[in-house]
Amino acid sequence: MRLTRPSRRIPAVVTGHRAHSSGGDKSFAAIYRFALGGTEHDVTDAIFGSSPEPPLGTVVELIYPEDRPEPRGI
Repeated sequence: MRLTRPSRRIPAVVTGHRAHSSGGDKSFAAIYRFALGGTEHDVTDAIFGSSPEPPLGTVVELIYPEDRPEPRGI
């Protein structure tokens, strides 16, 4: 049995991509912007990919534990 904490979902927009180079290869992680409690927040996805996805302006749904508002992409 897997126990999970209550979670929240929130819409966020892709505002950019963080680039990382290693050994000549380049990878990208999306930067998301969302509003929570009347304040705008930016968060960078923890997962890097070979292309800058999703495209700028795309609205995605982020999820975070109810007691720790640190959203991550789903």
